[in-house]
Formats: sequence, C-alpha cells, structure tokens
Amino acid sequence: MTRIIVIGGGIGGLCLGQGLRRAGIDVAVYERDTTPDARLQGYRLNIEPVGSRALQACLPEDLWHTLIATSGDPGRGMGVFTERLHELMREDDVLAPDPAEATHAVSRITLRRLLLHGLDDIVEFDKEFVGYEQLPDGRVVASFADGSTATGDLLVGADGSRSRVRRQFLPDARTTDAPGVGIGGKLPLTEANLAWLPPELLSGKNMILPKRDFLFTSCRRSAGSVATPLCTMRTCCATPWSGCAAGNSRCPSRCASTRAGCWWTVSRPSAPRCATSLWPRPGAGRCAARLAASSAPAARSARCAERSSPTKAD
Repeated sequence: MTRIIVIGGGIGGLCLGQGLRRAGIDVAVYERDTTPDARLQGYRLNIEPVGSRALQACLPEDLWHTLIATSGDPGRGMGVFTERLHELMREDDVLAPDPAEATHAVSRITLRRLLLHGLDDIVEFDKEFVGYEQLPDGRVVASFADGSTATGDLLVGADGSRSRVRRQFLPDARTTDAPGVGIGGKLPLTEANLAWLPPELLSGKNMILPKRDFLFTSCRRSAGSVATPLCTMRTCCATPWSGCAAGNSRCPSRCASTRAGCWWTVSRPSAPRCATSLWPRPGAGRCAARLAASSAPAARSARCAERSSPTKAD
C-alpha cells in the first residue's frame, strides 16, 4: 500500500491527513510542536465556500457537522470605509442554504483540535523535521532532530511559509517580507465595549482606509447571543460538541470559554510607530487607539517593530 508522509501538523497537514484516511490511504503526520496545545494563538479564520467544500470532502460526516455547529456568525461580508466611517463599498457574502457552499467563521484553535480528532494513531508530535533522502527505489526517508526516521512513497511539505521541505526541494526559492508592520488584538464584546464601538464595526469584516495605513476589524459572534461562550482551547471532541458552556464538568481542564469578540489589526508601510499614533485625525484614529487600550495588556504595551517577519528562522 502507498504510504504518504506529511511534514507539519497544522490546519493544512491535518486536513490532508483526514482526507487521506477517509480515502483509505496510509498516511502519517509529523509535527514539531511538543503537544497539541503547545501554541494557543492565532487569528480567527474566515472559511470561504471553496474551503467549506474541501473540508466537507475531507472530514468524516460527524466532524463536518461539528465544524458547522461550532462556527460563529460570519456577518454580512466585507465593508470598506473612510477614516470617518463613511461607507465606500460593501461586498456581501452569498447566503447559501447548503453549509458546504457557505462562509463560516471559526476559531483556529478549535478547528485544529477538531482536525486532530480520530488521528491519534497517525499524528506524532515532537518530531522536528531536518531533511529527507530519496532512495534508489523511489521511496523517500524523512529524518528528524531526535535521530528517528520515517519512510514513505511520497513526502508532503505542510510545514508553513518557512518550510524546510521546500528549502531542500527548491533551494533557490526565497520568501519576501511584506513591506509593512502591524499590531493586533481581540476586544471582547462586553456590554461596556458595545456601548462605544461604532455600529459599522459590529458586523462581519471591515477595512478602514485613511490617506495612509489601514485598520481592519472582524467581529465573531456565536450562533446565539453575544454572551454565549464557545470552547476554543482544548479538544471539544471529548464533549458532545454542543459548545462548552461555562462550568460544564465535561470540558477539559484547560478549555477556556471565549465570548464573542472583535478582532482588529492596525497596519502601515514599514515605519516604527505604534497603534495609538497612526491617525492624528478623528474617527478611525480614536477608534484604533481605544481598541488597543481596551484589549489585552500585551497589545496595549506592544511596540511596533521595523521588521514584519519573525526573528526566529524556522
């Protein structure tokens, strides 16, 4: 039987693992993180219909229904505004009765945990890929930092933008840093924050375009009320996937309830300036400063860097 080796246990690698297993193909996924919860961060994801169709094709039916059940309200689509929040244009999402043809707002953490469900026997953690070797018979051997190896008929690099697989396979390929910097955070949609947030920012995705720089916001609400918490930290696969209400004894110990929130990002071309100094004008400038001041302490104290890329090499 053909054996597929996948390097990288992120969303792409795990989705591929689910799809190959569903197709009856022997597959193994190797991830350098030490545990599934080694990194609990990342943006909320907006899954467009093409992604919804792919997930439905790859996931077992029960996990597909779970994905739909735990998705948030994606809102009306994308709005574009001036710095004074005058609407320039709006691109509304098509409302599709078939979930596979619809847009879904999901937590990256929840999605990864969902994709891990049922793959315990094919996903190995703490496996840092260091290189591969092509054998004379056409098979490939992947080597890991702990001295172990894995042999397969096909090696797939799903290890991100700084892929070590790509670096060896295409040594002349290079990545280019985007000429910009940004700072972002998440603002809980509490009653106090709802009182001052402009109503234009409380639905879907929005881009505010002053004469320079821009502010991007994206609100995620649960399918119910604003205050309904969603389980996003640890595996909800241990629960009946109804959403982990606060105090649910069956929620894993590190399963934190996450209320509806407004994700925001302030960006500009390369220049070491902070979010609160981006706009000297009223409107979106004050809104950006208040978003930063009302979010997590790490976001309040963050200082913009001149580089847009991480300092870690891999």
